Amino acid sequence: VYAGLGYPVFPCSALTGAGLPAIENLIKGKRSLFVGPSGTGKSSLVNRLIPEAAQRTGRISKKFNRGTHTTCFAVLLKGKADTECIDTPGIREVHVYDVEAAALKGYFPEFHALEASCAFQPCLHSEEDDCAVKKAAETGAVDPERYDSYLRILSALQEGPGDRNG
Repeated sequence: VYAGLGYPVFPCSALTGAGLPAIENLIKGKRSLFVGPSGTGKSSLVNRLIPEAAQRTGRISKKFNRGTHTTCFAVLLKGKADTECIDTPGIREVHVYDVEAAALKGYFPEFHALEASCAFQPCLHSEEDDCAVKKAAETGAVDPERYDSYLRILSALQEGPGDRNG
């Protein structure tokens, strides 16, 4: 999905080593941050890129079918050639700040070409009738998971900052 939207995508496997040379080249001489849900292999990938890091790794929970928090805090690890990796604990959700609800659609490039076809302008692509983006998500022309993500972020932005810590 992301490659089709023009984002650089680097498929890799910490288990087999597939794709690691491209990742090594990408991060060489830089400080890189590894972020994602628990169990996606962040620490395993860091261990392949910086073997001396010896970050603790865990298994996927069979009960919940998701990763467990093995990494408890962010840690900066130094590799060769001025390469540094920051391994972080797994995240469950991300909150977006400093984005106006009406501007959110600009961060979803797959919406841009469809916007002019929406019956109502401006369109937030959520509850409006005859929304081209909503229709495209229903037919699969826009990735339904990306559209659902857009709706969740939009809803949070419309609710305002409030107390998002629980």
